[in-house]
Amino acid sequence: MYKGALRPEDMVQVDPTGKPLEKGVRASVETGMHIKIYELRPKCNAVIHTHAPTATLFGLLEMKVVPITIDAIRFLDMPLVPFFMPGTKDLVAGVEERITKSPALLLQNHGLVTYGANLREAANIALTLEEVCRLMLECRESGREPALIPEKVVTMLKQFLVG
Repeated sequence: MYKGALRPEDMVQVDPTGKPLEKGVRASVETGMHIKIYELRPKCNAVIHTHAPTATLFGLLEMKVVPITIDAIRFLDMPLVPFFMPGTKDLVAGVEERITKSPALLLQNHGLVTYGANLREAANIALTLEEVCRLMLECRESGREPALIPEKVVTMLKQFLVG
């Protein structure tokens, strides 16, 4: 299903166990992962799972985000969840074991997950992560390493950006 055309009526509402509230509809196989993130992050009201290409490539290559921009600082401690079959209890457990203060997780061979106080925030985080990953790859493709924000500034900014 093309995600850009989703409408509210396309959403499947589920109870806290992941069971659809409406008969005859099927929830995503990733519902368990979403529910686990809501449980682990009580202030979270929106979870987005996507296969954004550049961030997915970061997961495939096991790359870490470095402080090349202020936006990148939010993802410095972003965990990489090893590959688990989508929709499995192993994936849910892998997410549970690795979730941190970072607003995102990379899923190896499977994309990324972002979460926030609302859908707009979770979407902005996904878009920002994709942009940071793209910038890092373009810097590396140029054959040069990017300038990094000084550690002292990174430490200060982390308090405001990550908590």
